[in-house]
Amino acid sequence: MIEALVLVSLLTLLVSRRLLELSLRTIAPPTLGKRFSPLRWAEAFIPSTPLLLDRVLKAAT
Repeated sequence: MIEALVLVSLLTLLVSRRLLELSLRTIAPPTLGKRFSPLRWAEAFIPSTPLLLDRVLKAAT
């Protein structure tokens, strides 16, 4: 269980940063990047974390 939590933490970090980078580069206007900090992005991304944990645990069993 601990290994799954560590794995999900790392996956969440990587996926979250990559999605932020892609969205700021392709979707958002340039001015949004100054207002949309990584902390604000984390608040928007946190609700998807339980789903990611569930999928990792199912794959591990």
